[in-house]
Amino acid sequence: FKKASLIAPGLVAASIAVFSGFIVSWQWTSVSPLTVSLLIGALVGNLGLIPSACEPGLKFASRHILRTGIVLLGFQLSFSEVAQLGGRGFLAVISVVTVTFFGTQYIAR
Repeated sequence: FKKASLIAPGLVAASIAVFSGFIVSWQWTSVSPLTVSLLIGALVGNLGLIPSACEPGLKFASRHILRTGIVLLGFQLSFSEVAQLGGRGFLAVISVVTVTFFGTQYIAR
């Protein structure tokens, strides 16, 4: 529970940014909640408005939750579209996604 209490403030701050992004998206449907949330985070972070207590939770969110979200966003590619590509096309998609995922992790080190 010690780790949970360390990351909780940052997760709450990230959740507020995400919820704010959805509120904007509900008002203006052409605006992506992801874009708004990232913009809010960038502005608040660059203006120095984030308390240091939020840092561990924001690091956790950016490393684990954001990466998972990006993978899930990639799954928005319709499976029927991939199926229409046939076996070779499916293998190509899987190969590109795998190389991109592990390649970016390798480059980030």
